Amino acid sequence: MVSFWTRHFILPKGVHNVLQSIFTRFLWKGNTTSIGGAKVAWDDLCLPISEGGLSLPNPSEWNRAQILHYLWLIITKNTSSLWSKWVLGTVLKSKNFWLVPIPFDCSWIWRQVLMLREEARPLISYDIGRGDSISLWFDPWFRSRPLATNRNDPIISYANSNPGARVSDIIVGTEWRLPLPNTNQRHPSARFNR
Repeated sequence: MVSFWTRHFILPKGVHNVLQSIFTRFLWKGNTTSIGGAKVAWDDLCLPISEGGLSLPNPSEWNRAQILHYLWLIITKNTSSLWSKWVLGTVLKSKNFWLVPIPFDCSWIWRQVLMLREEARPLISYDIGRGDSISLWFDPWFRSRPLATNRNDPIISYANSNPGARVSDIIVGTEWRLPLPNTNQRHPSARFNR
C-alpha cells in the first residue's frame, strides 16, 4: 500500500514520519501497535549492509525517487504512461517543461514535480543525436544547464536566434556551426559591467 501511494503522490513530511514510526515499531516489536523506543536510528537502518545498516528504503527518499521517475517520463517524452501522455498532450502541449511556471491553481502532484526540476537537472544527461528534439536554449543539454534562463534572455537575440531553436539548427553535417552574433546589440555580459 505504501508503494502505491509513494509512487503516485509526494507525501507530506508528517505522513513520512508516521510511516517511519510504524516501520520501526514493526521491526523492533513485531507489530505496529506496540509502544517503545527504537534500538537503532532509522537513518542507520537505511544504510547499506556493507556499512552496518539493513538496506531498508528511506520512505522520504523512495517517494522522491518515484516522483523523479514521472519527471523522467516527461523529459524523455515517454507516452507509454497514461499520465505522462496526458501531461505532454494537455498540460504542456508545446511548452518547454523547464520553462513552465508553477501555476497557482495546479494540483499538488504537478506542483511537486515542477518543484523537483532544479534537483533533477544535474542528474540528467542528454544524448544529442541529431538534436532535433532538444531545445538549444532551454533544455539543460550543455553541462547540465540551459544556455538561456527565459524566453527574453538577451543571449538569444544576440546570437541571432529565436527561442524555438533546436540543437539541430547549429549542427551542419558533423560540425557545430554557432550562429553569427547580432552586431547591432550589446553583448549580454555587458549587463553585468554596469
